[in-house]
Amino acid sequence: MDVQVLILDNASLLAMRLKHLLELQGFQVTLMNHRQMEKVPSLTPYQLVAVDHMINPALAEELRQASQQYQIILLLPEQSSQAHITNLSGVFPDSSVIYPSLSNKEILDVIQNLIVLPEEIEAFLLPKILLMDDVQERLAPIEQCLIDVGIQVTSIHDLASLEETLRHQSPDDIFICDFHMKELDGLEAFRLVKTQYPDCQCILLTSRESHDSLIETIRLGVSDVLKKPIDQNVLLQSIHRLWQTEMLKQQNQALVERLQTTVDTLVEKDILLRVIFDNTPDGIVLVDDKGCITEANVSCEYIFGLSRESLVFCSIRKLLSRCSFKTLLQQIRQLKGEQQFSCEIQTLHTSGVETVMSLSCNRVDYHGRYYFAGIVRDISEIKYREQLLTEQNFSLEEKVQQRTQALEHAKEAAEQANRSKSEFLANMSHELRTPMHSILSFARFAHDSTTDPELDRENMQRYLSRITTSGNRLLVLLNNLLDLSKLEAGKFPFYPGYYPLTEVIRQTESEFMALAKEKEIQLILTQKASDDKVWCDQEHIQLILRNLIGNAIKFSPNHGIIKIEIQDSYIRCYGRDRDSLCIRVIDEGVGIPEKELDQVFDKFVQSSKTNQGAGGTGLGLSICKELIQLHHGKIFATNNEHKGATFTFVLPKKEVQVQEAG
Repeated sequence: MDVQVLILDNASLLAMRLKHLLELQGFQVTLMNHRQMEKVPSLTPYQLVAVDHMINPALAEELRQASQQYQIILLLPEQSSQAHITNLSGVFPDSSVIYPSLSNKEILDVIQNLIVLPEEIEAFLLPKILLMDDVQERLAPIEQCLIDVGIQVTSIHDLASLEETLRHQSPDDIFICDFHMKELDGLEAFRLVKTQYPDCQCILLTSRESHDSLIETIRLGVSDVLKKPIDQNVLLQSIHRLWQTEMLKQQNQALVERLQTTVDTLVEKDILLRVIFDNTPDGIVLVDDKGCITEANVSCEYIFGLSRESLVFCSIRKLLSRCSFKTLLQQIRQLKGEQQFSCEIQTLHTSGVETVMSLSCNRVDYHGRYYFAGIVRDISEIKYREQLLTEQNFSLEEKVQQRTQALEHAKEAAEQANRSKSEFLANMSHELRTPMHSILSFARFAHDSTTDPELDRENMQRYLSRITTSGNRLLVLLNNLLDLSKLEAGKFPFYPGYYPLTEVIRQTESEFMALAKEKEIQLILTQKASDDKVWCDQEHIQLILRNLIGNAIKFSPNHGIIKIEIQDSYIRCYGRDRDSLCIRVIDEGVGIPEKELDQVFDKFVQSSKTNQGAGGTGLGLSICKELIQLHHGKIFATNNEHKGATFTFVLPKKEVQVQEAG
């Protein structure tokens, strides 16, 4: 039962009476004196605490402070002084009071007003009592006492009534009878009841105890003998004891029936588990702490290639690869507080085949010894599929990465082209605006000078010279644009032939002598080739040289040296090594950043070291690259070891046939 009651009393009759009444109702009652309170660890389990009038003030104050957890009942004698009652009422203002003069029913009413009983306690089964006595004066008080505590009582006065009762119904739970009656001896009544209902509990009431009578009552199975006059508390205590015994018997019987049902269920489940154990497709093994198999199912026979008889007491080490056995030992050492682990192992079949298996293991304690229950599952097919998926994923990742890189390159190229276009438009607007502004300005100066009566011919010539220079610069710019447009459209004139490259270089070099002299730059030509004749378009080569030599002079410091070298070389063209001439233009300028060496040949691109204040549109080197490709050659730039840059282009000496290119 859940309702617990604590009675703190120095063993007064009222406390004992309250204990028996509550126990008869199914309460759990603890009776102790005040000195035993220190052994109570906590009052939390109790719903009701009863204290007598002799409780000391310190303990009373302690109970009062914790009284929110439980209800308080005061047990007071009838002779208590009003002052003492007032003092206790002051300590426990909301407590109820029980006096010895209260009937059992009145005491139970007080209890039920304090505690809301759980359903199982409200339905607590009280015994039914068959009470027999031929003297009404003796029977009535006992009957009323039992009725007051809620017990159903059937009273009879004579043998006929007893026989009638036994004929039509079974006797109640407890039979209480007086020993000495006029018409019938109490032992005869007990014998009659016991003959028909051997399990009935019996209480004998007597005023004269004799040795022979007691022996006879014991032989008949009388449960208890009470001496008259009957003390109601003693009677209730006896009824409580007998009823508790009967309830325990019934509970034991119920437990036995449940146990039998459980055993039957366990047998059925054991059969079912054995069927599952023997027919599961996964291998199940039980291994002791020494590594020996003590149990294995049928599937293990196929996994290891051994019969179940051979597997039992076989070492698990013989059935695993060396690596798998080490893995298993490592998993067991790392268990610590864990009971389960999983790993992959390789089992050895008697045929010599190794198979990849998954092992799920659980450590169990069986009669003080550790065992490992393991489930072994073949995952070789799963591993094979995982490998295929991994390879496919890797292949897909490579393709995605390649496509991503291609998209990134395309994006970078598009962004670079856009930036180059923007830079080109900015440079082009500047390059067009500058000479055009110069032409218009000096034309205006010349026009104004013609209206001056004192015409200054020297100024006029200077104005016209500046107009001519700016016009030529504008013409070169427009020609570059037209040349690039024709090259991209494939309509640029191409008239190749065999020309001596040394002579072509000297002719181009002479065009820059004045500019080189102005910056005091030396142009040095070195010819190391055995034969300088090459198949080319002379005008194209001169245009290339103009761009390269012009850039070299533009970006070289004063008093510098520009070297032009010609030497024999080879070029790989359409799968063949061909004799070629290598031409290098070496300057002492600022050089080109390493990451921009390839970009300087792109359209509208200038080096970050030369695009500030140097002018130009970034078309010259792009035109050079297009023209070199028309000749099936190549052009590239490198930085010198100390300073400056070297622009190199290589041309095949002989004509490359169109069918070879195709």
